[in-house]
Amino acid sequence: MSWKCLAALTICLPLGLLLAPAGAADAKKGDDASKKKDAKSDKQAKSDKDLLQGKWKAVAAVRDGKARTEEELKDKPMVLTFEGDKATLRDGDRDVGDPVTFKLDPSKKPKQIDVTPPASPDGTERHVMKGIYELKGDTLKLSFKRPEEPGQSAERPTDFTPGERGMVVTLERQKS
Repeated sequence: MSWKCLAALTICLPLGLLLAPAGAADAKKGDDASKKKDAKSDKQAKSDKDLLQGKWKAVAAVRDGKARTEEELKDKPMVLTFEGDKATLRDGDRDVGDPVTFKLDPSKKPKQIDVTPPASPDGTERHVMKGIYELKGDTLKLSFKRPEEPGQSAERPTDFTPGERGMVVTLERQKS
């Protein structure tokens, strides 16, 4: 799989806000707790979503244990742009794919991101790409895994080790 495909996968899958419902033992208390948790998670997600807005340039990228060289990243920079709940990827001088929708769940450890690509030209829905992210100041780290078989969903990574079928990209915020 080429870096262009990998880059496209990085942004062509959605970020899901997966909040567990409160227990059913005490419905009213559970509902109140759930609403508070949902409100807190929504606020956190909005905060991280707000912090992601703008352009991010890849400074390191590893797929299946193979790093993209510093020279490759300089000659053909990968730039990920977040606008609202959409993300686009530019690899060198061209856009890669259509904008994707992303959702964040910062309440999880590690924080989770789901990327949803638009439907294919024939109307077929594409699989959500489940990943994790780490946001520290002006540095964003993303990790995703490819599915074992084409057409399947991939499991969400649990750490930032690329391993087999995995990729990790580190990006830095671009100042306007």
